[in-house]
Order: sequence, then structure tokens, then C-alpha cells
Amino acid sequence: MAAADVFAFPSLTEGFGLAAMEALAAGVPLVVRDLPVLREVFGPAARFADTPEALATTLAHALTSDDPVRAALQGADRPPHLDRGGRTPPGVLPVGYRWVTP
Repeated sequence: MAAADVFAFPSLTEGFGLAAMEALAAGVPLVVRDLPVLREVFGPAARFADTPEALATTLAHALTSDDPVRAALQGADRPPHLDRGGRTPPGVLPVGYRWVTP
């Protein structure tokens, strides 16, 4: 999961989105279907799309280097547990609200 450039979650019937949550934990940009439950769960951490066309456009935007979320993750102020690509490196696991490294 951590090697992905972006994670698409276009589900119409998902109640929580565990796979999408795993993508976020790995530091992978997330594009999900614009459903009230997913807005509640992911809030500003995800990008939302309500049609297949919007999904394609939002995915393309998430893959570009000018994407503000990706740029923030690659900046000098990124959390110390993230690599230059904004991803969680192998061997680093979230524990509660703090990150533990081996």
C-alpha cells in the first residue's frame, strides 16, 4: 500500500472504508466517493469525487506534483515519520496518536 502513488476508493456502499484508512495510515493520497459517511470519516484528509469523470480528474490531480496536499507532505515541515514522498516508511507503525520507529 505504501508504494502506491494514490489510492482510489470509489465505493457506493462502503460504511467505513478500512482500506482507505490503511492508505491514509501509509501516507498515500486518497480519493474517495463523495458520500456523507466518507466525508464524516475522512474529512479534509481525502479528496472527494461524485461522478466517474470527477474521480478521474481528482485522481489525475492527486498524482501531479502541484497537488497542495502532496506538496505539503514533501515539504520540510512534514511529520518526521514520513519520507520525502509523504509516505510512511516500512517498519514504522502508528500507535495511538504517536508514531513509533524500530
